[in-house]
Amino acid sequence: MDPEEGAAALVSGDVVMACLFGGNSIKAATAVGSRLLTVQEARDAGILGIDITSVTTKFMKENPGMVRTFIEVTHEANARYKAGKSDLNVIAKDAEMSLDGMKETIGGFKFLDAQETKTSMESGNLHKFLEGMGTPRGNVDTSFLPL
Repeated sequence: MDPEEGAAALVSGDVVMACLFGGNSIKAATAVGSRLLTVQEARDAGILGIDITSVTTKFMKENPGMVRTFIEVTHEANARYKAGKSDLNVIAKDAEMSLDGMKETIGGFKFLDAQETKTSMESGNLHKFLEGMGTPRGNVDTSFLPL
């Protein structure tokens, strides 16, 4: 389910437990239930939320410029946010969240720079996560990172 459907199912009693993302969904869910862990408690327990952008090998081979540009723009936006130079009102609007809700949600995120991402992909948390998910060797490509 998408986060809004998950929150609605929790509120209606159709499910008794949900893993949610986004301030609005979390707010709706915590109106009828309780968080099991805070963001920090989850991190301390080794539970990490990881966003993964994936493409088919065919798409990557046929569109390397598009893939590289997407990765570069993403890292530029992350760097802008880390430097305090993002328009938080735009981010909140795009996320369909209140400014305070977005700040609370995004405050638990960690934005890695390109080198940190490469390390995570090759030997860190992302590598361990992908191994745990049974990702075949060779299916993680760090060559598009803007290093």
